Amino acid sequence: MSASVVVVGGGPAGALLAYLLASRGIAVTLVERHVDFAREFRGEGLVPGGQKMFREAGLWAEFEALPSTVFERAELHFKGRPVARVRLDWQDRLAPRFVSQPAMLEMLADQASRCPSFTLRRGGRVTGPVVRNGRVVGVELAIGGAVETLEADYVFACDGRFSTMRTRTNLDQPCQPQSFDVVWCKVPMPGFYRDQPATVRVSFGGGHFGIFIPTYDGRLQIGWVIPKDSYPEFRARGITGWMGEIARWVADDMADHLRTHAGDPSHPFLLDVVCDNYQKWSTPGLLLVGDAAHPMSPVGAQGINIALRDAVVAANHFVPMLRKAADGDALDAAGHEFRRGRVREVSTIQRIQRRIPWLILGRGLWVDVLMTGVRSLSSLGILERVADSRICKPNLLMDGFGQVRLEV
Repeated sequence: MSASVVVVGGGPAGALLAYLLASRGIAVTLVERHVDFAREFRGEGLVPGGQKMFREAGLWAEFEALPSTVFERAELHFKGRPVARVRLDWQDRLAPRFVSQPAMLEMLADQASRCPSFTLRRGGRVTGPVVRNGRVVGVELAIGGAVETLEADYVFACDGRFSTMRTRTNLDQPCQPQSFDVVWCKVPMPGFYRDQPATVRVSFGGGHFGIFIPTYDGRLQIGWVIPKDSYPEFRARGITGWMGEIARWVADDMADHLRTHAGDPSHPFLLDVVCDNYQKWSTPGLLLVGDAAHPMSPVGAQGINIALRDAVVAANHFVPMLRKAADGDALDAAGHEFRRGRVREVSTIQRIQRRIPWLILGRGLWVDVLMTGVRSLSSLGILERVADSRICKPNLLMDGFGQVRLEV
């Protein structure tokens, strides 16, 4: 008889892992604290390394059917002037895309629900672990005004960067300080986007940075970097005030659009940027997966992609163990092996994520000189040729560190 598990958190890592386990006959209860997935998500950008996990899971057709925008170009603007344009839609590789995360999570939950061994508990808040003789043997679940105990042979904590399960099992540690946060919002799609391919625009200079993404719902997603802990000051200006501030640092066409729609941003919210790699990802009976183990910076749109890759690797390690009679020592050993196999990719990408802001948020004269050189190379077509040759080859931010294959 196979073991039973609880997966805490129905985000990308939890939903994919629950599907992979249930589709292989493991008894899985997925606990999601919201009653549905219809809300704004911070991370909806999928690079090839994350997209391929749906192929590994046998869900590529379902993934392709999700509302999404597939990107053909990236444009770089420095102090409001175009610097370079880079092609992203190579025939021999997947292009980055912006995917509806609510639709993606509902798809994964639907696919898992077709497995008789799967149970989804919506609207339940996990308040902490159930511990017996030093081992996690389940979770406490607050739902419908009552508290339940869900016992399991093993628990996967996929409950995000501010993980309750991590905190309540004393796996927390002080995070490395970050220098910036990100304000996200959406505005109507600019008219100038309708006549060009799906293009991501990146604007930076003078210590400012923003990304503008045409999304699957016909709107423009804005991510604007602000100094750490400055959101109260930013918000105090009011929506019109901070939209005007963004408009000061972007190209004229975008600035005019933002001023026109200064009162229209929908669902503005703050991403409190955290980038860390916890020393321990497991304790007896419990494994942290995705942002719960290693919260990623938004630089390079890595969080969701690394979480999906985590889920596939976790399935590789745990399915053989969970199919047998539950052996606590073997399951705990699988948790240690999981971290050993994943920590190199996570650490390598996080090092890159910490370096990039130093360049794009720089204010010195050297940045202006560097961008002048970049613009000159771009005008000669040299930069695009170099960028194209690099992008069409495997690289860390697009493809991850090494191949991840589903082996069970």
